[in-house]
Amino acid sequence: MELFCFSTIMGKILEGMSVGESGQKMKLMNAAFSGYIEYRRIKEPDFEFDKSDVSKWLNGEVRPFSTIVEFYKTKGDIAFDIQDKVFPLLIDKDKVIEKLYDLLMKDNGISENKKAEISEDYPYYNDEDKAGFFERVIFLGLQMGKLLIDPKTKQPIDYSEKSPNPEDYLRNNIVPKPQKYFCGREKELQEVHSMLDSENKIFIQGVAGIGKSEFVKIYAKNYRKSYTDIIYFTYNGDLKKMITECSFIVDKETESEDILFKWHNKFFKGLKRDTLIIIDNFDTVPSDEEFLDEMLESYGCKILFTTRSDFDENFYTSYSLKELPQAELYNTVSKIFGKAESYKDTILQIIEEVHSHTLCVELAARLMGKGRIPPEELLKQLRADYGIMKSKGLSV
Repeated sequence: MELFCFSTIMGKILEGMSVGESGQKMKLMNAAFSGYIEYRRIKEPDFEFDKSDVSKWLNGEVRPFSTIVEFYKTKGDIAFDIQDKVFPLLIDKDKVIEKLYDLLMKDNGISENKKAEISEDYPYYNDEDKAGFFERVIFLGLQMGKLLIDPKTKQPIDYSEKSPNPEDYLRNNIVPKPQKYFCGREKELQEVHSMLDSENKIFIQGVAGIGKSEFVKIYAKNYRKSYTDIIYFTYNGDLKKMITECSFIVDKETESEDILFKWHNKFFKGLKRDTLIIIDNFDTVPSDEEFLDEMLESYGCKILFTTRSDFDENFYTSYSLKELPQAELYNTVSKIFGKAESYKDTILQIIEEVHSHTLCVELAARLMGKGRIPPEELLKQLRADYGIMKSKGLSV
């Protein structure tokens, strides 16, 4: 099955042009996107498409300029250039439309609603409607941006064995960066990575402030090359709502939440083990999240949850994050508080006073680092507060 993407779309159009003419790729790109070229020439009078870039775009080796997509979102009209400049290049535009329609309908990665939107009122009987269909097909191909050739290996991409690339579908798919002062956890990171070889879904458990979120962020950074892509979510209290509200390129604002969930869920079900989903702050219990078990059973990708809750080990695979060793916590303080070496003994006592709790140690380091309180004074206050808590029976 042919892939619905910019290169195959433009390939179908190229097939409809006169055989034997040289420079067909450049001729087609210059005709179809003449509006964009004119726009660029306002600031760059000599602008023109580079022959090498065009060849890579149409061969599926590289995605077209993102500025092309942005231009046609707000300023450009592909349909006008299609009707005025591309149609005269085609031997049989109706045959090309038939091929594009067939390509669209056979792609299982596109929702039925989106297919209906793109092919509205098909078949077409006037050039204006035909050009409108061309425009919708080409623009969707530009937005999805799938590649046929892996730019690293120069080999064809087998999408049947790999997950769909989220970059082709999702907007703003960004994994937050870990804090610069993150220290340690090398053993835990390796253990979790090894667990993911056999267990697709793992719950990273630990008390509030122990560093679960930073742990999965550093995991994503360190093991990025192990996955085709990594998708990051912050749990919003409802998995279905979380999936519904994630932003897809092909979403239509008028679509209902039920339709959006159905389409989004279908996409995530299609992800395979080469993709990792991170769901941070999953601070709930299975009985309060009705979609959890279905997600765990029907999603073929790997999923890391962070949670404060305890999950029954008979039904769920979990990994418990404990307190960091004192030495690693001291290293964390050193990265935040530049004068740590001069107060090492006091800082080690502070770490002990807060029971090696990661967040408490970080907060203490920030207070000292900003000069708000000297280490000795902070230790004195912590001990005084602990004494008050103990007298009230609140100490642990």
